[in-house]
Amino acid sequence: MSKPSACCMILFATPIHVSSKVLMAELSCCMILFVMPIHVSSKVLMAELSCCTIQFVSPIHVSSIVLMAELSYCMILFVSPIQVSSRVLLCELSCCMILFVSPIHVSSNVLMSKPSACCMILFATPIHVSSKVLMAELSCCMILFVSPIHVSSKV
Repeated sequence: MSKPSACCMILFATPIHVSSKVLMAELSCCMILFVMPIHVSSKVLMAELSCCTIQFVSPIHVSSIVLMAELSYCMILFVSPIQVSSRVLLCELSCCMILFVSPIHVSSNVLMSKPSACCMILFATPIHVSSKVLMAELSCCMILFVSPIHVSSKV
């Protein structure tokens, strides 16, 4: 999905299976729902989104990657777990709200980098054993850890 698209509702009601790719670019004022799991080694890439709501209602499974870059005025909600060895990479966000409502599981990584500004980031759930949360080059952001950071995890 690319080229300027606006005011859409995009619903993934079936799983994104092993080694599949989903690419979305230049969307505005859209609601994007992942209702079924993102399975082993799949990739979801999103770039240049504005004023969108993105919800991951089902788990991001083993070794999958979710990459979001150049998002502005978006709400990103992780309702289901980020599972074993999966990665969530968030770059160049501005004025976004990012909510982790379900656990970040064993050996998973959440990376936020590049200049990101005026974001609210809420970890309302535990960060499990050996997981990593890396944040760099954030400005004017509010970051809240409401639940425990477990054994050998790194923030």
